[in-house]
Amino acid sequence: MTVRIPAFAHDDGDIRRALRDMLDSCSTSKDVRTAESTGTRHDPALWTQLTEGSWTSLAVSEERGGVGGTAADLHLVLFELGRAAAPAPVRTAAVGTALFLDHAFPDSARATELARAVCAGEILVPAVEENGSPVPVYDASAGTVTGRIPLVRDAAAATGFLMCADDGTWLTVRAADVEIRHQPSLGEDNQYALTLTAAPAEPIGTDPAASRTWRTLRWFAEACWITGLASRALDMAVAHAGERAQFGRLIGTFQAVQHLLADCAIGLQATTDLCRATALALDVHGAAGAEAHASAAEALEAVRLHARTVTRNTHQVLGGAGYVQEHDLPLYTRRIRSALLWGADGEELRELVLAHRHPTAPEEKAA
Repeated sequence: MTVRIPAFAHDDGDIRRALRDMLDSCSTSKDVRTAESTGTRHDPALWTQLTEGSWTSLAVSEERGGVGGTAADLHLVLFELGRAAAPAPVRTAAVGTALFLDHAFPDSARATELARAVCAGEILVPAVEENGSPVPVYDASAGTVTGRIPLVRDAAAATGFLMCADDGTWLTVRAADVEIRHQPSLGEDNQYALTLTAAPAEPIGTDPAASRTWRTLRWFAEACWITGLASRALDMAVAHAGERAQFGRLIGTFQAVQHLLADCAIGLQATTDLCRATALALDVHGAAGAEAHASAAEALEAVRLHARTVTRNTHQVLGGAGYVQEHDLPLYTRRIRSALLWGADGEELRELVLAHRHPTAPEEKAA
């Protein structure tokens, strides 16, 4: 039961095939478990392969060291990386830093330098607060930043961090100047808290629209990634239903089991279509546009809803076998449940989508 990704006329059909072939050999469940047990919870060899193959710079402009591909191409890459639970900082360094800087600061020499560094393999991850917690305070005269950021992905593997300070200035800080503390989690365990005490910082620039651009790209990457994770979990449940026999019949022939799997497939197909629509909005309207922002919010909120259904139903289909840590299913469902806790509040996302799709709705509701 494979999720179908709608094709665009300009799609490169080799992208998914080539990347899947590579990940099937170098991002197996054994590789993922090995990365989980390391101090950085990251696979340097996989990151090198992705970098050398230009998978991490696919949608970054050629002027910034990238390939100059489309968001539609990036969607396919993120989906496949999620499907493999690839332990590499693509959502953070490649999308949250390099692609963001490419879109938000097109005329900044510093942004160009940083984007090129990430495309070449440096791991510079965003440490950006989006849930209303206090943001770091930037002292421009001293060139330092002070504060605490409670949740940052891939921090242990990073050489530096991209931040947005209290005055709207985007800046970078070296990892060596930051206190990094691991935050144990249900899922992939690669989240950390950062504490900065007068840490030397190098400014990039200030743009009021940059924060929205960053959220758009982060929400898009997260939705694509989680959809890939959930698709792989569904494939496992379908395979199990076709092999496991009970009462003299394969359990996949029971209507109750079929309904559980059908609910997953319908929800994942809807989420995939929304991710595809967001990719189109990014390519047509740009990451700073209101359409792309609303589309990304819509995709993220949809995947939060339907991915919960996938985690619940796939475990129900597999029964006890799906709960043992030796089985591959928990590798994916733990990551899904952990990822669902990140990002903007669901009500905020729904209100954002409603305001964009139906601008007269608040007045009608008030009336």
